[in-house]
Amino acid sequence: MNKLFSTLHVERIYSGIRLLVSEKNKEKYLRDLLNGTLDFFERKESHAKSILWELEVFSKIKKVIPETNLEEPDIVVNINQISIAIPCKKTFSGNGVPKVLSKAVSQIENNHEFGIIAMNIDDLIPEAVLLKARTFQEAGDKLHAHNMEFLQLHERHFKKYLSASRIVAVIASTSMVTDILDESPKFNNFSQWAIWTIPDLKPEHEEAINQFRFKVIG
Repeated sequence: MNKLFSTLHVERIYSGIRLLVSEKNKEKYLRDLLNGTLDFFERKESHAKSILWELEVFSKIKKVIPETNLEEPDIVVNINQISIAIPCKKTFSGNGVPKVLSKAVSQIENNHEFGIIAMNIDDLIPEAVLLKARTFQEAGDKLHAHNMEFLQLHERHFKKYLSASRIVAVIASTSMVTDILDESPKFNNFSQWAIWTIPDLKPEHEEAINQFRFKVIG
């Protein structure tokens, strides 16, 4: 890997771990990051990548919702005195989505009002591929389209596994190194989130999800 892409990898890792400094279990998370590859161009299962994804989710939410903590199942967010559990999952193949959902459902405890699965789908992108776009807007649109395609493709699985559980939403996230042709800087780490919710949410759950969406995803 050349130095430019190595630097972008380090920047992404730092962005994910920098809020660990004030966490009591930071040593455990840092040790776990040594268990497997953190090469974002490689396409193979990695415990380190799964842990980094959890920390990326934590950092992104914590910036805008202070009442966000690294707790079981992975992250817990409080909005309007509603406790939202967020199990963080990476899927390494489309065929593995039902298993990921089943595991996430089993992690939600009754002391949380509801749950949101935060699912990273980077590894569904072919290996060692750059996202090429003319502008940052175009890059964002392409990643958003990829996330929405994933959510639509697996909607039947979401309805099957989540309908009788406390989980009411699924986040799909894709991050890639981008090559921006007409704007600067040319090479960047770029990330987009999209969210799917179950039909007929309770009004209080819908309000909390809408606040979460507005603050975290925009």
